[in-house]
Amino acid sequence: MAFNTGIIVLILINNFFAGPTLAQVFCYSDGSCGPATPLWGGACQTGSRQSPIDLPYFPLSVLAPPIVLNLKNYRGSSFRMQNNGHTVQVDFNGAGPSAAPRPFPDPITRNKEIRQYIFASAHFHWGRSDFNGSEHCIQGKCTAMELHLVHYQSKFASQSDAVASGDPDALAVIGVLIEKSGTMSILNGAGLKSDALSPIVRNLPRVAVADEVIQVNEALDLTPLLKDTHGLVKLPVQVYTYKGSLTTPGCNEQVNWYVMRRPALTTMNDVLRFRSLPRDEGGEVLSENHRPRQALNGRQVKLSVVI
Repeated sequence: MAFNTGIIVLILINNFFAGPTLAQVFCYSDGSCGPATPLWGGACQTGSRQSPIDLPYFPLSVLAPPIVLNLKNYRGSSFRMQNNGHTVQVDFNGAGPSAAPRPFPDPITRNKEIRQYIFASAHFHWGRSDFNGSEHCIQGKCTAMELHLVHYQSKFASQSDAVASGDPDALAVIGVLIEKSGTMSILNGAGLKSDALSPIVRNLPRVAVADEVIQVNEALDLTPLLKDTHGLVKLPVQVYTYKGSLTTPGCNEQVNWYVMRRPALTTMNDVLRFRSLPRDEGGEVLSENHRPRQALNGRQVKLSVVI
């Protein structure tokens, strides 16, 4: 999503059938295409509300007022899946209850300003280490993976129209940190492993070639990843909110972020399957696809219980 609207449309939007583009040469670590190069130009270098960020570890005593957030019905009876050379992207192709607009409160004014957003697609970020794969971290503590659920405001006809509008509230992204089951950190505890990713993981071998798109005719429900169930106790869901940007070129500052405080848990096998996914036909492994944390620049970050 780098230099102009056309490139933004080709990379960011839920466009599964596009072929390779100039923008697809960006990467995350190489000196010729990484975050310090012109391929990450524009707002990536000059913006003031960039993402991801290192989130503060708030004690419960400083929780902001509760917010209303619909974390249900991220499911479909089938789904599409693509390895676009940068990540694994999934959508429900307009099927199922996920297609219905859902209200999101403003990250700062909270429930005083509500906008309707439509779920567009999900994608993942990961790394080679169990402690350095997520894009967002909490007080310097990172996890093996991060899931992003991307939404666009319902007043726009599509996600590409939302991005092209320049509207600073065009997009809403829910971030879910994902830890390997058995990993102990200040971010979780004795959590219950979720099998929600299993339909995706089972089909990763089918997208071993970049830009390959497949239709998977089995149910997928990402909703369990948004619950906070530890042991036999269902805990209140807590979410960080702030105003930020896309985390790939051109880093458009149009995203309201909602990052789950407590990570979801998955298996070691699931994590390893993502880490072994080829980037291209040459067999290079797609890994470390997470952008470095960006400066907060005085922005407000709030932590609230979801009701």
